[in-house]
Amino acid sequence: MLFFSEPKAVVWICDFLSHEDLFRLEGVSKQCQQILQDSSSSIYTNLDLAGKRGCNLLLKEFAADERFQTGVTRLSTEFCNRLTDDTLKVLDKFHSLTSLNLNGCPLLTDDAVISAMTRCPNLTRLSLYWDPSLSDKSLQAIASSQCASKLVHLNLSGMRHATDVGMVAVAEACPNLTHLDMTRMETLRDDSLIAVAKNCPQLRYLNLYACAHFLDPGVVAIAQGCPLLEFVDLCGTHSVTDVSIQALASGCPRITSLNLTWVTKIGDASLEAIGEHLRALCFLSVHGNRRMSDEGVRHIAKGCPKLEVLDVNGTPISKDLVREIMPELKELVAL
Repeated sequence: MLFFSEPKAVVWICDFLSHEDLFRLEGVSKQCQQILQDSSSSIYTNLDLAGKRGCNLLLKEFAADERFQTGVTRLSTEFCNRLTDDTLKVLDKFHSLTSLNLNGCPLLTDDAVISAMTRCPNLTRLSLYWDPSLSDKSLQAIASSQCASKLVHLNLSGMRHATDVGMVAVAEACPNLTHLDMTRMETLRDDSLIAVAKNCPQLRYLNLYACAHFLDPGVVAIAQGCPLLEFVDLCGTHSVTDVSIQALASGCPRITSLNLTWVTKIGDASLEAIGEHLRALCFLSVHGNRRMSDEGVRHIAKGCPKLEVLDVNGTPISKDLVREIMPELKELVAL
């Protein structure tokens, strides 16, 4: 009885319970049910079904509950490997939905994204990481949706069947993006980056990990069109040269995290530009780049006082230099 005499304690505990457990808790007593219904916590706003067995049945049950229909703003079915296209037809029941996470749902097809885009007009965040069947049809559905201009966060990581046609359409329709993940979109070329650069000037986060076909024109366009970038991952873009990194460094001075792992055509000219322009840099990886020398890293040590992580593994950088630069990089916690 003491437990239920402190409603705030009940609500606080509820934030750590699954929705199935919350339903059980409601059945304990009328008093407990009333506390849950009157609470202003996230119980009915954040519907997290990540990895749940029986996710198809669960989602349909929640969609039939008026409290979730009006309350849910965030929905995650991440890694629900049995989630089907048909189940997502209930999304229009969640009238306030602004964030949808469908990461790692391998049974979903383009029809699922088309369904979601027609039923969720207020989305600002959409994650489609590693849904391997998706293609340009999904990108066209995003581009033509009512929520396209509202999207600020978009994760398309692993969408291997997409082409420049679909990506250009998304870039043109989503001018307010601040976060864009294009990891392993392996078929894309510079046309996609040029479209992003022209249409998405608010970008803060851009992940191009393992997009091997991007060249200097695309990256230079990003540097010129997205000056607010803070996070850039170019790992594995092995055709990019110093021209791109020099443009990024001078055009995007707010960058705090820069991953140049296995960007094997860059050298000291890139490091000199980074040291000159990226004063706020906290993370830098040049792992696996054999064209760099001690002199290039000295530019980093002098110009990036906030650096916390510097990965020079797999480079010709000498151990003597590492000892030399340590006193200059006072914030460094990993080398």
